[in-house]
Amino acid sequence: FLAVITPLGKNTKSFSILGIPTGFLTIGVPGFLLLQAGMSTQLIYWYVVACVLVSMVIVHKFAPREARQSNDPHTEKPSLLKSLQAWQIW
Repeated sequence: FLAVITPLGKNTKSFSILGIPTGFLTIGVPGFLLLQAGMSTQLIYWYVVACVLVSMVIVHKFAPREARQSNDPHTEKPSLLKSLQAWQIW
């Protein structure tokens, strides 16, 4: 896994290593504590949905953007929007 993302830079590797423990800390720990306190499982799922939406906003706002000038489709990296629009190809 880390060998695949190595070309993306050292910061990418660092954030990917920290991602799983951070995700468990923000979702797993409060989730189990709230379940122990008697909260319904459905509310935990809505908490996870809220965390995903907040993370999408954070990534959209703070993720670095790369300016591409090339018109060659073989060298251009597809954007997430273009990839989602071509979901049939997956």
